[in-house]
Order: sequence, then C-alpha cells, then structure tokens
Amino acid sequence: MEKQKKYKRTIAVLAVLVVVLLICAAGLGYFVLYLTNNNVFSKNIMLDSTWLLEDIGDGALVAELPDGSTAYFGDYSGTYADVAAAYEAIGAAEAVYFAEVSGFQTDIGSFVLDVPFISQTQAGLPNGCEAVCAAMLMQYNGLNIDAATFVDSYLPCEATQLRWGCRYAPDPSVAYAGDPHSTRGGFGCYAPVIVRALQKALPDGIKAVNLTGMSLNDLLMLYVMAGVPVAAWVTQDMSPIEEAYQWQSYDKSETFLYPVNQHCMVLCGFDLDGYYFMDPLATGAPVHYSWQETESCFTSLGSQAVALLQAS
Repeated sequence: MEKQKKYKRTIAVLAVLVVVLLICAAGLGYFVLYLTNNNVFSKNIMLDSTWLLEDIGDGALVAELPDGSTAYFGDYSGTYADVAAAYEAIGAAEAVYFAEVSGFQTDIGSFVLDVPFISQTQAGLPNGCEAVCAAMLMQYNGLNIDAATFVDSYLPCEATQLRWGCRYAPDPSVAYAGDPHSTRGGFGCYAPVIVRALQKALPDGIKAVNLTGMSLNDLLMLYVMAGVPVAAWVTQDMSPIEEAYQWQSYDKSETFLYPVNQHCMVLCGFDLDGYYFMDPLATGAPVHYSWQETESCFTSLGSQAVALLQAS
C-alpha cells in the first residue's frame, strides 16, 4: 500500500513537472516569436518629419535624428564624378532646353514623356519598385526586358536575417536588402545598386548614370526636357518620412536606417503646378504631385536619381 502511495506521488510530481516544462516551453516559444515578429532590439525608429539628410563631404549620406545623433545611410562616393560625366554627355541638350524654355509657360504649358508603365504588383514584385522603374527606363529605350527578369538576372540581392530580435542586412547602397518578390521580406536599395545592375543588363550603346545630388530642376532641364526619363527615389504618395527600419551590417560594424515608406518612381514630366511620375504602384497614367511636396520628399531621400543615356 505504501509503495502504491509513493508511486502515485511520484507520478503526480512528474505530471506537475511536465506541465511546468510545457508552460515554460510555450512561454519561451512565444518570447522568441515575439522577438522575431516585432524586432525588439532593432525596431522601427520614429523620426521627426523635419529630419534632414546631408552630404558630409566625402560621399557618405547620413541622417540627423531628433536627438542630435546621426545615422549612416550608405556610401555614395564617386557620385559626383558620375554627375560631371552626365553633364558633359548631355551638354548639347542643355543649350536646346534653354532655347525652348523661354516660351515654356505660354507655349508649352505641360510636358510629359510617354514612358511604358509596369505595375510592380502585376510583375510579382510587391517590394521591387526600384527594379520596376529600371525596367521602365529600359523599355522606354526599346529594350525588351521585364522587371522580374531584371531582378532575377541582374539585381544583387542579399538576404536579411533575424537573430535574437536583431535584423542583419546589407548596406542598401551595395545590394538590395531582402527579396523584392516578397511582401514582407523585401526592403529596398539605393541608386548605386540599380546603376550597377543596369550596367550588367544594358547592351553597348546605352549607359546608366547615377545622377544623385542633382536638383529636380536640373533633372528636368537636362534630362526630361531632352527626352530622358529619370528614376527618382521618393516616398509613397510623397508622404513625409516618419519611420525607418533599422538593421545591422552582417559584421555588426555599421547600423543602417531605411525609410519604411521609401518608394521609387520615374520622373517623366511637369506642368505649371508640379511634376509627373510613372508610379509602379499606380494604375498606368502619370501621377501628379505639387512642386513643394515633391522637392521636399526627393531631398529627404538624398536626391537620388538614375537615368539611361546613349553612350557617346
């Protein structure tokens, strides 16, 4: 009888231990899942809408945050050499433009290039706006390449990883962070990545030029009015930047911020009230934004732009 009582007590104790272990395992699983989904240690940072991007002189793009600190956004060294080359390559068009612009307000009224539209949703690239804009530029230049092929064959992409709630991903000026085919697993990239991908995809006779640093006015005068559409880094609906994803470089040596609402559109025209863009998230017709909101948004993304030129 005594042995039976001890046996029952032992069973009861073991049952309690099993229940406790199951509860602990469930709690640990929930904790890990919470960290994975919410990225506690590398969560979105709320940014004041007046935050500034600035070029600190050596090509490094940084953000000045509300607390006075700065965050590194990517390496843009070499950009200004590219800009200088672009000015030289299209210098003749600049003279043509100034001959036409004197009668712009009364004689022209509006100017919109006929850029082929590609929907990033229909292309299966919910987070591939940069690649879709690159494909629109190529198709405008008569090249038969679709956006998905451009991504799969030419765009350098590097996976993102979550380790104990901290996200690790590449420098967005070196590679696309994540997978542009993915709804939740794709983040984006900056102009230098698209330029390098285009350089691999383009045939002889056409070259990709990084125009980062140029004003929208110069892009209109030197490119759009000369028949050259421009991929521009802005935000969805030209809304202000209020949140940014944060991640670490794989070697933990750098921290990157990437605006949550970052977007890329093709600048294709303008009128007396603002700019026209081909938006890969729109329905096909050029979308229109006012001068002020577009310039503020474009500047907040570091004035990044890419165009295709006929090689001289």
